[in-house]
Amino acid sequence: VLDVFKERYLTAGKDGSVLAAIAPRDAVVLAFGPENLLNKRGKFAVVSEKTIRDEFKKIPSQVTQKSSGSEDVFKVDPALIKPLDLRKFANRHFIDDAAGNGKGGWSDQGASRCMVGVNFGRQVFAGVPCEIIRWDMNDNKSIVVFDTTSTLPGFGVKRIDGIHCGDKVKSLFFFQTGCWVEGKIPGKPPIVYEMHHRSGKVSRFVCEVGKNFFDWWRIDKSAKREDCKAAFVNHQGHVIWCARWVNPFPEDPVETISAVSSSTKAVPILVAISAELSRGNTVSTLPVKMAFEYASAGVISKISKPDFQEIGITGDAKNWSLALIDFKPLGEKAINKKLKLVFEVRCGNDIFGRPAVAKCQVRVGSRVKAKAVKKQSYIRFETGPDPEAWK
Repeated sequence: VLDVFKERYLTAGKDGSVLAAIAPRDAVVLAFGPENLLNKRGKFAVVSEKTIRDEFKKIPSQVTQKSSGSEDVFKVDPALIKPLDLRKFANRHFIDDAAGNGKGGWSDQGASRCMVGVNFGRQVFAGVPCEIIRWDMNDNKSIVVFDTTSTLPGFGVKRIDGIHCGDKVKSLFFFQTGCWVEGKIPGKPPIVYEMHHRSGKVSRFVCEVGKNFFDWWRIDKSAKREDCKAAFVNHQGHVIWCARWVNPFPEDPVETISAVSSSTKAVPILVAISAELSRGNTVSTLPVKMAFEYASAGVISKISKPDFQEIGITGDAKNWSLALIDFKPLGEKAINKKLKLVFEVRCGNDIFGRPAVAKCQVRVGSRVKAKAVKKQSYIRFETGPDPEAWK
């Protein structure tokens, strides 16, 4: 029986069973079948049951050591961490089957040189909660591999735009790593992140080799890292790093994030991004658009310049929320008999990237009926001109 991640054969007992030692939050993949097929993956050593039992005895002390609080981690409040959704940008898997064919995953170096053993779902790496995309629920894609001269054209992506954040953030944590990272090239960082603020400002986070961007193969203990820590190290010693960007404009919400490759020899690989919200900030901030719709024969003929009001959902909110909107800014024009009041409740996506199901209730005046129309990711409500509906 082949232990796929640790690349070794386990000794089977007389009844065909094998012994495997699994640490907490770890994973083991075992493969069995004809010996000639298993050998195509490589010729590996055979370990005895005694070796496995000895490994098992060491697991408790390792877990205790890791949870002692002495590890090098970022100090954050988990309640203020918001993992960002990279599902639609992911283009590769952690695992690669054949080297240099422009297919598969990681850095296209084959089965013996890819990132095995990374758990999916919500994880805590370097002290920061993040989300590792589950490949079997995202078209077999978990990571974003960027363009480089070390892989075939089209294997990586030159840039991605529109990673949604939409909040006031204190900092951003980029879980990333690189392959064939050999040294700093002046004026050509492996990857640059651009933060697009609501005000129109654009902040840049330049990832420099030897400072906040490192190779995946091993941890270089002599390197002087700046705001960058080893986030995940697998059993082979390969590394995913976590680099922190501190926001110079914490009161100016970051709407979206772009990532741009310089197409050097190094292969930038983005695994996850987490935002640290400004303390006291809302978990989600939604712009409420208030505008006048003048109806003529059922057709909207004019929409004035909209005003915006923010509704926040705080971190301690339960599974329901109440929003009170003051419509006094509408002024005297609200008396117009032709005025309709329109609400759109945008619900976004669930954790798997599918449109969320909206379940909302609007209380209006007794003489006014509200109509709810579900359209995939939002619900639209319309009321008549009764002022009672606007209180």
